[in-house]
Amino acid sequence: MPNLVGTWTGVWDNNPRFATSLIIERVTESGVIEGRYVFQRSQPVPFSSRRDGRSFRFEMSTYAVQAPDVFTFTLQPDGRLSGSRQWLRGVNQTVLTRA
Repeated sequence: MPNLVGTWTGVWDNNPRFATSLIIERVTESGVIEGRYVFQRSQPVPFSSRRDGRSFRFEMSTYAVQAPDVFTFTLQPDGRLSGSRQWLRGVNQTVLTRA
């Protein structure tokens, strides 16, 4: 998998009000990915994941709800990261590019 380290930016569901960033700080040889997730102008929230082929996922509680949101990102052949967020109200989609 190519080097993912860096800042990736995009918007959820093609809506510029829902800007998002994924800051990947480290990818180990064993496939552990560490970074921070940012929604709009909120404080970055750390995450850790394990690479599964060209994809990785992590869970995060974004609201005071019982079930955490599940974020999944996949590196596409064109170099972008496609992403989804599964939560109680449905699924959101994004495409991230390097900042």
